[in-house]
Amino acid sequence: MLLPQQCKERMGRFADRCRVMGLDLAVVASTKHIAYLTGFLRPDVGVGDMKTTLLLVYPDRGSVLLNSNMFKALAEKTYSDEMVVYTDYDIRGKMVTHIEDALTVLRERLSRETAPRRLGVESRYTPLAVADLLRAMYPSAPMSDISDEILHLRRIKDDDEMALIRESEVQIALGYKTVKEAIAEGATELDALLAGTAALTRRAGSATFFYGDFVSGERSLDMGGPPTPRVLKNGDLFIFDLWTTTCGYWADTCRTFVVGGNPTPDQIRLHDTVMRAVDAGEKRLRPGNRARDVYQAMYDAIAAAGYEGRFPHHGGHGIGLHAHETPFFIPGSDDILEEGMTATLEPGVYVPGIGGVRSEDNYLITTTGPENLTPYPRGL
Repeated sequence: MLLPQQCKERMGRFADRCRVMGLDLAVVASTKHIAYLTGFLRPDVGVGDMKTTLLLVYPDRGSVLLNSNMFKALAEKTYSDEMVVYTDYDIRGKMVTHIEDALTVLRERLSRETAPRRLGVESRYTPLAVADLLRAMYPSAPMSDISDEILHLRRIKDDDEMALIRESEVQIALGYKTVKEAIAEGATELDALLAGTAALTRRAGSATFFYGDFVSGERSLDMGGPPTPRVLKNGDLFIFDLWTTTCGYWADTCRTFVVGGNPTPDQIRLHDTVMRAVDAGEKRLRPGNRARDVYQAMYDAIAAAGYEGRFPHHGGHGIGLHAHETPFFIPGSDDILEEGMTATLEPGVYVPGIGGVRSEDNYLITTTGPENLTPYPRGL
């Protein structure tokens, strides 16, 4: 999990930013951002996503977490400031709670505070009911949008974040080993997913997240999609774009295998082209370079091999608490690479009559060059 001390340091950086903006109160509504600042990530499985969590940050005196009783103990593992808990299950009269149940508790807690002169909310993530409550309670306080403030802080990963990403990468390696052993003529795309899920569940000792793109044969031209009952044939190209998470932190990688293990010369040529594109992108993964130039280096390598127009998607992206975050390797990106960013490179080539090949590794950007985080070979 995220470490309490590093959560406090992140909270401090966010509080500093709030002071610069002149905010007396910042209301954080994104569950990802609450996790980033406190270590508490609300589970969204089952009834979890029906629960309301909010973080009130008072830059000069700490924070208050509004939380459901169901997740109180989980939050206490990393969060030590004040927590206000509402009852979300009571066999005597209430089994399901809605946001208005949580807001009753929030209203009472806010009523004990001095009205802020200026407050910030994550407009992108804040429920309308919360915004309406804040406007009603603080009608004279200007409200600023802070949707991008924590996203900006999240660009650079701390050590505890990197530890979680590295654990997700270990899971990825097990996933590839397992699905490669599972694919054979007569098996299905779904069989590959089931094999990987079973292996990761056994390793974790509990249910864990494992999914991605599972497309084989002619479906590999679609670039992505969920697994289907399609029956595999020897010689099929099979794209596995695998996703795992650890405490919310992602690994997002891709490999392409050949069912039966005997690639044709055309398939080898596609794979070699993609590898040259990866190499070209890696050379530009350094602080100060533009993300668009990383994309262009990969595109140019593919075009030089005679596959102009056969690389139709993005060339990669950042990873962290979201599967896609800055930097974005696309032609229109203005992102500048910085030390401490984590990112993927995922060039691909898709040719009718042959199929599709894509490869994706994850990296930590350092001053001495990219550190490859993905511990699994790239071969067909």
